[in-house]
Amino acid sequence: MTKIVKPLPAFLIGFVIIFFELPCTGGPYLFTLGYLASLPKFSLVPILIYYNLIFILPLLLIIGLVYFGYSSIEKTTQWKDKNIRILHLISGIIMLGLGLWIIN
Repeated sequence: MTKIVKPLPAFLIGFVIIFFELPCTGGPYLFTLGYLASLPKFSLVPILIYYNLIFILPLLLIIGLVYFGYSSIEKTTQWKDKNIRILHLISGIIMLGLGLWIIN
């Protein structure tokens, strides 16, 4: 992939990568869209704000910490590698909670 510099091959490789990653990474987005479609329009704004706090704000915080020099990519990667079991536990609990919420 590092030797591809033309737009068409880069687009094709990007398409293939997204095609295979979408089933893994698209779950929260599809869940949110399905949930929002079943709600009245006046209640969408608080839910969208909550969604952004849960999914977008952590990403922005990490980017901000690295961008402004409070952390580095290496430090962030080391922290993630050190705490991966806790992160998996937290994400598993969240997924279990969402699953139980959907069932009820």
